[in-house]
Amino acid sequence: GLMLGAMVMGAIFMYAMIMVYMIDTVPTWYTGLTPAAFLLTMVVSGVALAHLLLLAAQHKLAAVDIALPILGLLGAVGVAIAVVMLSIHLGNVETSVTSALATVPDLAGLQSLRLVLLATGVMIWLLPLLTKKSPALTPMVMAFGLILVSELMGRGVFYGMHLTAGM
Repeated sequence: GLMLGAMVMGAIFMYAMIMVYMIDTVPTWYTGLTPAAFLLTMVVSGVALAHLLLLAAQHKLAAVDIALPILGLLGAVGVAIAVVMLSIHLGNVETSVTSALATVPDLAGLQSLRLVLLATGVMIWLLPLLTKKSPALTPMVMAFGLILVSELMGRGVFYGMHLTAGM
């Protein structure tokens, strides 16, 4: 019962966080890409953390060692698609004072580094699956660390994109 309650509260919290940033006076955030970014971060980081914790607990569920990295890979592909779509969206947002792309001058470099870190973390995570070996804790800690840094960079870019419309 506590686990189900925690899951429901987590879903409510995620919805509330998404809605906080869906402000029509901030055109860089007022897009369907904002909830997508939040949900994709939750999938990639959450699944990686879950797998890390299961490995630390020395679980015996072989199916988990297959399903979680694949789910993480799908989430990472979603992140890459969202990054491209966000870059296109930002190119179309301008106010009378500035453009959205000017708010994050090194957007391309930051997003590229973010995607390289994410891809590296996911590849480390997938390596045991590709080599048909059992995943180990130390590489999973490295994979999770890279994924976490990547997603934190994404949040930094997101907050840097704050651009208010109007006076």
